[in-house]
Amino acid sequence: MEVKKGVDFKRKIYIFSIIFLAVIVIYILFSSLTSLNPTEVGVKINYLTGKKTIIVTSGSHLILPIIEEVFILDSSPQKFVMSGDRTVNDNQVRKLTVRAKDGSNFYFDEIEIQYQIIPEKADIVLFDSGTGESYKEKWLKPFSRKVLRDEFGRYSSEEIANPTQYGSAKEKSKETLNNILNKHGLRVIDISTPKPRFDPIYEKTIEARINADQEVEKQKVNREKLTAEKQYRIEKIQNEKEIEFRQLEGELKRQEINAQKELIKVKNDADAYKIQQIGIGKAKKIELETLAKSRKIQYQQEAKALSEKIKAMQEQGDAIVYKILAEKYKDMNIQLQPYSIDANPQRVQVESISTTK
Repeated sequence: MEVKKGVDFKRKIYIFSIIFLAVIVIYILFSSLTSLNPTEVGVKINYLTGKKTIIVTSGSHLILPIIEEVFILDSSPQKFVMSGDRTVNDNQVRKLTVRAKDGSNFYFDEIEIQYQIIPEKADIVLFDSGTGESYKEKWLKPFSRKVLRDEFGRYSSEEIANPTQYGSAKEKSKETLNNILNKHGLRVIDISTPKPRFDPIYEKTIEARINADQEVEKQKVNREKLTAEKQYRIEKIQNEKEIEFRQLEGELKRQEINAQKELIKVKNDADAYKIQQIGIGKAKKIELETLAKSRKIQYQQEAKALSEKIKAMQEQGDAIVYKILAEKYKDMNIQLQPYSIDANPQRVQVESISTTK
């Protein structure tokens, strides 16, 4: 009976030991797991080797108890706000007041800076600033205010009232802040600034100046628009006149071609008429030359006959004259009438002769 009790006692001790070991194993197993959310980044440090490992993937990660430790940092985008008259917490401080280069002051009702830890530089954040959110107090708050004051303070109140100018100051501030904070594992995503605020009287003056400048710009745009419209109309008229000129030029060219054709036709007709008239002239010339030759022969014959007749008359002397007169007056009737001047005429005289053929 005593032997049986001894065996049972040993069995119980064995079972208890197994359970104890299992509990220790389970404890060690669970205590060596670290979980990360998607918006967190971890820095695992091996105290034995001094090795640092950045964990950027979410989920559970196994570590060696006592030897290794994981420090978890929030890597999600956060907002740092400057507004109000007092500091509320590390992410909200009093509003930003800036002294302009002309000596006047202006302020912003609220400036919002979006920033985050650079996951790949989480170890720098840890060793520069320590655990938790010490980086906000150590780097973000002082540098944000300083850089914004410096960049916006480069302008006068009148200049900073221009959205283009304070937009440039905002971009320059972001660039300068990133140059400083990136070295400490932080980065600025965006800076949101409203219009700067001034003393009410000065703000009205600036607003009036801005309105005047806007009116000037509006008139400038209208002038440029009218100038462009004028140029457009000039070009349009020039194009229309150019088209008309081309049309007239084409019409004149067409008329010139037709005139050249007509000239060629007239020349051809003139040449044909010339040839025709030359032919007619030559024919007439030949005809007249022939007629002249025939008449020359005729006149020569008549002259020869007349010459022979004259020669014959010369040979006959006065007889031929009488013959001709007799021939001429052979049919003439001669009447004689006595005419008396006084009662006793001494002589009879013929006063007139009436001839009848």
